[in-house]
Amino acid sequence: MDAAYAQNAKDISAYMAQVNASQMPIQRGYALAPWQRITREVIECIMCNNAINWHDMAQRLHVSVDEIKQTIHYNEAELHTLQTDGLIAFDADSMEITPDGLPFVRNVAAAFDPMMRHNHRLFSKPV
Repeated sequence: MDAAYAQNAKDISAYMAQVNASQMPIQRGYALAPWQRITREVIECIMCNNAINWHDMAQRLHVSVDEIKQTIHYNEAELHTLQTDGLIAFDADSMEITPDGLPFVRNVAAAFDPMMRHNHRLFSKPV
């Protein structure tokens, strides 16, 4: 299910009934557009591995590095700011969260999320 998000049935009785009937206990779902799949993979890689290699990611997703960077609105100036703050180290091929940047991994990942750009809604914030 790498092309969608799915939410299980919340009620345990309904969940178990569906499982016992050999059905997927999905209450609702959302199919991802190709750009959303790329964004999800980039953010997941950063959040889980504290680093990303653009060539490895491109190979895994069967797209070009340029396509990934266009999709996530790659902004080198923003990365320079994060690097100056000591949160990341990056070059043309990769980006890595520094030890000092680990508590701010969500902030770094948000820099690669096109949905977060120009969004004034409030989300949970790191301390």
